[in-house]
Amino acid sequence: MGSRRDFIKGALVGGAGATAAMVSGELVASLAAPKSDPTPPAKPNQFGAFSPLGTHQPGIAAEPLATTTLLALDLKAAVSRDQMRSWLTILADDIDRLMEHRELLADPQPELSTRADRLAIVVGFGPSLFKRFGLEAQMPDGFAELPAFKIDRLVDGHSGGDVLLMISSDSKLQAAHVERSLLRDSAYFADLRWRQTGFSAIDSASPLGSQRNLMGQIDGTGSARPGTEAFEKSVWGDSISEPNWYAGGTTLVYRKIEMNLDTWDILDHKGKEEVIGRRLSNGAPLGGDKETDFLDLNARGENGLLAVPGFAHVRQAQSAEGALPLFRKPYNYVDERADGSTRSGLVWLAYAHDVAEQYVPMQRRLADFDLLNKWTTPVASATFVIPRGRARVSDPLCGGLFA
Repeated sequence: MGSRRDFIKGALVGGAGATAAMVSGELVASLAAPKSDPTPPAKPNQFGAFSPLGTHQPGIAAEPLATTTLLALDLKAAVSRDQMRSWLTILADDIDRLMEHRELLADPQPELSTRADRLAIVVGFGPSLFKRFGLEAQMPDGFAELPAFKIDRLVDGHSGGDVLLMISSDSKLQAAHVERSLLRDSAYFADLRWRQTGFSAIDSASPLGSQRNLMGQIDGTGSARPGTEAFEKSVWGDSISEPNWYAGGTTLVYRKIEMNLDTWDILDHKGKEEVIGRRLSNGAPLGGDKETDFLDLNARGENGLLAVPGFAHVRQAQSAEGALPLFRKPYNYVDERADGSTRSGLVWLAYAHDVAEQYVPMQRRLADFDLLNKWTTPVASATFVIPRGRARVSDPLCGGLFA
């Protein structure tokens, strides 16, 4: 383990001396070379496995795994563009090995690395990273820090970040080991800014594979659907109008939304459905029968009133006419506080081709008119560019951006 740590430390200070730079460069090159590791990949479990390679980063368009952890890091002050490339090379090697169920170099717990649980590791960059290296001109259209919304009550130190490492797994044990491994190999380059874990709860009766949140509602019904033409246009960056390094990538919006479940519990069943605009039993829009029924915002009941009230969440969350929908992938969270009490809510994740067009106008409507705001409070927020995937093991993470 010492040799790996020595390399990472050398890479961080390597710019000061030709010898250190040469050693760092040689080891980075060896990590990027085709692997000849004698450890065979572990046999995937019955659900299959994700590949670390592909047009897109792994697992984004797949169903949510059991647990997801987001790690936001800030670069250390001395890290240069060359050292950023070195770090990304190290991360790429870690990701290849972990996702292929092989042990890391000098792995202290190889038994955990070779577990056959499904695993997806995604790397992203915040707006502050582009500013740090003077790369604002390389930012995709619509990508920036989110504006302040009047409902936000953001907790200091829990938003933003230069780099995102997102770990999704079927196993909390595996996820914990991967988290420690990635943070250990990042320690010379960056400091942890915040950490957030969420868990999935897919409703088995949902024809769309939607999730239940802690308010009891089926969440994400109107989301873009993987495998459709609308999804391709809504989520992925293209090669025509976007920087080449981003084509095949996407942008992630992260919002941590705390729920006041104590007061929500007091509301009666009919009231909850009217606040949301959908039936709690199966996610059907009010006035409909099934989750997949068309959301008709003009439908009226026998009493002549709108079936979906004007204050309902789904009315404000509906994409504007002609706008591309988001791909929403929410998780639940329960955080324990120092006094033993808990805070619960939603780790709200959404992917978009253009955040400024697809997300910001919708969130402004929600902030102004959504009655659900009485029971929910955004306490953390961030945006990250998720670069395209890697075609080959020898390809660097986000090749082209830091050249």
